[in-house]
Amino acid sequence: MDVTNQNESTTQTLEPTATETAANIETVKNPEAVLAKNRDLLAQLKKQKEQLSGYEEADKARNLDKEQAKGNYEGVISALRDELKEVKGRSADSDKKYAFNRFSEQIKSAAVKEHCKNPDTLMKLLSVEQMKSVEIDGDFNVNADDLKRLLDEVKEQYSDIKLFDSGKVNINHVTGTPRQESKNVEPQTKQDIIAQLRNL
Repeated sequence: MDVTNQNESTTQTLEPTATETAANIETVKNPEAVLAKNRDLLAQLKKQKEQLSGYEEADKARNLDKEQAKGNYEGVISALRDELKEVKGRSADSDKKYAFNRFSEQIKSAAVKEHCKNPDTLMKLLSVEQMKSVEIDGDFNVNADDLKRLLDEVKEQYSDIKLFDSGKVNINHVTGTPRQESKNVEPQTKQDIIAQLRNL
């Protein structure tokens, strides 16, 4: 590879080092071994991260014990409150993710029952206000009346793109989504294909 220094008019050639060349050759010759080595390194990294988090927890506990031994109970209490806030924040985030996933799956399931052709597109078309209008209980279940009202509203709003079919939708029971109907294509002759290509 040629690299030209703009301040000087000399040209240098950068060659890969012997180690880089050997590593590249090894990767090409035996990719499974390199992949296995990388998996081992990843497992070691995860183990070291777990150890580090364990050391950090032990350090926090030791510092709290030191503060408590000094009689600084306010410091201990504030540290525990901070830790509790952090845990509650993580818990709230996971609850929000779970609630949204349950919410969207229930809407998709109800939409398929209402003959929706593409429930994923339906979810993309929903506005934030429409989503907020649906009530969710403590177990993350959607209010049936709100859901029915939302689907009726969406059917009317997007009637021009024919998101909902009036007939029965063929459902893939494995994924729970509507099956795409395959169109039978008649075999074409060479002349037909050439004529179509010329028209492009």
